[in-house]
Amino acid sequence: MRAARVARRREGSVHAMRGQREEGVTTVGYALVVAIVALLLVTGFVLLFNSVPTRFERTSDCVSAPDGTGCPMVTSATGP
Repeated sequence: MRAARVARRREGSVHAMRGQREEGVTTVGYALVVAIVALLLVTGFVLLFNSVPTRFERTSDCVSAPDGTGCPMVTSATGP
């Protein structure tokens, strides 16, 4: 009888350890997903904020030129 109880305790502790390992694995998986999303967001913000000032400078050059020399040619999508 005693041996059976000890065996059941060991079996229960093994299952508990498996549950903890699986929980740790899912935690690591979620942490990796969060890290990748954060990296993509930072990369997107850097690319966005590097191109926005250039666009404003081009617009400023176009608006400040009286003869429109700084403006790119705009084509009409509808036609004449």
